Amino acid sequence: MKRLVKSLLISLLIISTLGLNSVYAASHDINEIDEFLLETGMPLDIVKALDEEFKIYIYETIDKTKKLTFSGYTEKTITFPNIDDGDIRLNYIPPSELSLTVTSIVDSSGVYHIYPTFEWKVRTRVANDTFAFALPEGWYLVPSKYNLRMWARENLNDDWKLIEDLSRPSTATFYGYGWQIPLKYIILDDDYYVRGNAYFYAKPTISTPDRRICI
Repeated sequence: MKRLVKSLLISLLIISTLGLNSVYAASHDINEIDEFLLETGMPLDIVKALDEEFKIYIYETIDKTKKLTFSGYTEKTITFPNIDDGDIRLNYIPPSELSLTVTSIVDSSGVYHIYPTFEWKVRTRVANDTFAFALPEGWYLVPSKYNLRMWARENLNDDWKLIEDLSRPSTATFYGYGWQIPLKYIILDDDYYVRGNAYFYAKPTISTPDRRICI
């Protein structure tokens, strides 16, 4: 998947105050999780739109000891023109091929639980690619509160299978994190539909921080 993907700024919508082997399987009552998300103030249409694996991921990684308030949801589709100026060739990424979303929930202590995700809408290979995101100045990233889970399936009608649970980023800075997808996926015999669910905690350090994330 040797494509040049430019950084994309996604505004965080502040509503309240601003064959593969599965490596992991969770058992949860999805109706209970839906009710939990609705109690944060997440709109019903968004709750219905989120897939079960992602809702379970939120439920397992969020700090449920605090009062939680839905803060925003944004979805973008990456589309680039086919440009060749003689020096640099940008591989064309068709519309609807790569989807990026950001979901944010703020807790009663002012910490934002931010969930960036990606999903390839076409079959692709992701070995050695990197999924990374960063916040502008004015935010403090809470240490050791981050993760990336990767899912894959061979066909659109197949169930998603969790293939990686990456607890540590490959790159960590004061502004964000990056995960390099393991090289072992280069040996797969075929392309797959792939997506990743990530999370991290961040707290604003100024009264009016820039509420955007660069993915």
